[in-house]
Amino acid sequence: VQAANGRTRALMRFGLLELAPDTGELRKGGRPVRLQPQPARVLAVLAGRAGELVTREELHREVWGEGTHVDLDQGINFCIRQIRAALGDSAEAPVYIETVPRRGYRFLAPVEDASPAPGGPPPSPPPVPARRRLPRSAVSAVLLLLALALTLFAAARAGRPPSKSPEGRAMLAVLPFEDLSGEPGAEHWSDGLTEELISQLGRIDPGRLGVIARTSSMRYKGTREPVDRIGRELGVDYILEGSVRRSGERWRITAQLIEVRDQTHLWAESYDREAADVLAVQREVSERVARALALELLPGRAAAAPPVPPAAREAFLKGRYLLNKRDRTAAETEKSVSLFEQAVAAAPSHAAAWAGLADALAALPRPPRQIVPRARAAALRALEIDPGLAVAHYRLAGIHLYYDWDWEAARREYERALELDPGYATAHHSFAAYFSILGRHDEALAGWSARGSSIRCP
Repeated sequence: VQAANGRTRALMRFGLLELAPDTGELRKGGRPVRLQPQPARVLAVLAGRAGELVTREELHREVWGEGTHVDLDQGINFCIRQIRAALGDSAEAPVYIETVPRRGYRFLAPVEDASPAPGGPPPSPPPVPARRRLPRSAVSAVLLLLALALTLFAAARAGRPPSKSPEGRAMLAVLPFEDLSGEPGAEHWSDGLTEELISQLGRIDPGRLGVIARTSSMRYKGTREPVDRIGRELGVDYILEGSVRRSGERWRITAQLIEVRDQTHLWAESYDREAADVLAVQREVSERVARALALELLPGRAAAAPPVPPAAREAFLKGRYLLNKRDRTAAETEKSVSLFEQAVAAAPSHAAAWAGLADALAALPRPPRQIVPRARAAALRALEIDPGLAVAHYRLAGIHLYYDWDWEAARREYERALELDPGYATAHHSFAAYFSILGRHDEALAGWSARGSSIRCP
């Protein structure tokens, strides 16, 4: 790999990472990072042409050679996945490697020539924090805490869930509402109802009612696990479950609140509503849960949100359903953008749809300069309509962090998102990553440990 001054680069540095192109050795903070030889060669080519588009054909020629016959797509895709895993990068929010659809890849990070001068000493690696030996008293405290944790775990496994969490809060899990409509592709509606109930209940009074994150609850979708087992696994005192059935433009929603300890029903209710009244049903279910738990958390009813037309509501839920899929394809991401655009066109004052559009745009596999301005505008529009929408603050934080490099603005938005929705698991994860990106790993770990108890995300 040639440097700008014409001499061969024996060592390339980007951030805390160093790559020796000749040997394929990759190090982070002076410590080796495992990367197979072929992906290492691909990384060397991309980093050696940082900022440039490197086509897939060029990669094939430089890494495998002209006379080599391999499956071009499979070989390159494998290498890119391995590189991203080694660098801690992602295709959705790339820091190092950007995918240019149907063309190739671009290395985004600035690359320094860290090669030693001819006859000079080898460069010193970035400093690695020295290991600190814990005092004996601290070791004893850690062992005592581990013993206590094991005791509590054994008690839980024995079927004696506590009536309150260690913080003195009641803990609630909203299980995925079951879709009984029998219509293909209708489950987006039941998933959307589950997600919004989690969000609404999580904002009632986080100091007294903790709500399990969506990512933990959704793994019970379609299962028939007993309530007591789910309660033990999630560490909750109460479970809200229900079903949704659609008939034309009318919906029948059933919900029931169960106390895990003795599996008794605290209340059960059915709602028959027009599609336009669905938001009112969500508010009503949230209030009933709070009353049933006798928390007195609702001194007054919130102002009614403007009605959302059924067509906008349908497009929003379908878009969110596609975006929440772990294994979604690029085509499904494109489709979610189209659905959110339909939702905001039909209901320009639907803040959640604008926030969904911002999320979908940010997930598109396109150059940031093409999509980030649109995602920013959508997130800001959502906050104009509803300044208390945590998901819009979260998306804006990511834009400030990864696109603007405005650390303070990113921090403010992450903190605001978590203030509004303390159980927002994705925001907790990203805020911890924020500190790690700045090299403040102790703060990332400390912040995650302190905040993790509020989301209870196993």
